[in-house]
Amino acid sequence: MMPLNQRVFYVIVVLVLGASGGLADPYPEAPPYDPNVEWCPEGPPVYAKQHGYPSEGRLVQVGSRFLRLCRRGDPGVMEIEDVTLVKFNPARVRGLSNGKSMIGLGITNHGDFQFLVDRILDSYVEVSDLEIGGQAYTEYSFFSDPKDQERASRYFFPRSINQAAAGSPSFLVRCSPTEGANFEYGDCRLTIPYGTSRVSLLFLRLLVSHPEIPVEKFPEFAEDMRKIMEAADVTEDYLAGKIELPFTD
Repeated sequence: MMPLNQRVFYVIVVLVLGASGGLADPYPEAPPYDPNVEWCPEGPPVYAKQHGYPSEGRLVQVGSRFLRLCRRGDPGVMEIEDVTLVKFNPARVRGLSNGKSMIGLGITNHGDFQFLVDRILDSYVEVSDLEIGGQAYTEYSFFSDPKDQERASRYFFPRSINQAAAGSPSFLVRCSPTEGANFEYGDCRLTIPYGTSRVSLLFLRLLVSHPEIPVEKFPEFAEDMRKIMEAADVTEDYLAGKIELPFTD
């Protein structure tokens, strides 16, 4: 049987590359907003009906919020953290800018956003300020053994923050070791807060020949992620008895 870490990597690659139809256009323009289309359409990319979900989706409770989705993550892959994949028809999201924004998007309750920020600040130190796509960032890197630092992920906050600062950044970015500062290859994970949970979107560049990770558009993707979560969030309607859908298994 394939080891867990290999299975996790394999499934993530399928989600990000296979679900987007290969590497030909991994960051396509989002479809136009249409409130009348099915929440969970048939056919690729895989949404729902072949998994028994109705065209209007199912409900899942994540923290204090109730979301309407078309797909849950594979439980065999989600052993590290309690992660729910966010998947539904992107045409139901008003103002969505990129079709990639829902591919590889997941929400977790394994510590909220502030928990993640605090954990980073406890283990990483501020390295430098830099600019990516016209956006000012502060980079944090692992402070222990230099060999560990070479292998450690790097975190980027879109504004300067330290342990004495109040509040949190609106999003943060974690990137694996890459060749140089321009992210020639590797992976990056963009994370935003949502309610008592945090939401992350994965970007991969496995080879230098693959399309570049669009780091200059991270603020735009962060806004897409917020819009997707707001479109899926039916908490008020559910609590008011205005929506009746089955819950996911």
